[in-house]
Amino acid sequence: MVKHISYEAMLDRPYDFIVQYELIDQVDHNVKITQGMRSDFCFENEYLDCGYMIWPEFVNKSGEVVQDSNEVISKSGYAHMWILIEESRVELKEKLKVGAIGYFLFGSHKVARAEIVNIESFEASFL
Repeated sequence: MVKHISYEAMLDRPYDFIVQYELIDQVDHNVKITQGMRSDFCFENEYLDCGYMIWPEFVNKSGEVVQDSNEVISKSGYAHMWILIEESRVELKEKLKVGAIGYFLFGSHKVARAEIVNIESFEASFL
């Protein structure tokens, strides 16, 4: 096991929002989805036009962060999402809404569909 260092420990703050994801079958690409992957995030209506450095941190069925960086992530579940570029928060404030659909991207390849299910932490960062 390779222990995952939580983004909360690295960034010294809580996650920004939560998504419910479903991995997309990678017929043409051999992409292994594991904890700690550094994917980008785009919104459904902006695919290939606009992407953000927002990293997923996968949680298990108990809501705890998956600790093994080598563990292959389940086909569907939940992830805490971390906005890496602080300057993008103002723009994202208009886009991050419960029910909004987005994608995890490796390059230009969609690897998971994600629905935003909780933005309380993100909203609290503006108080």
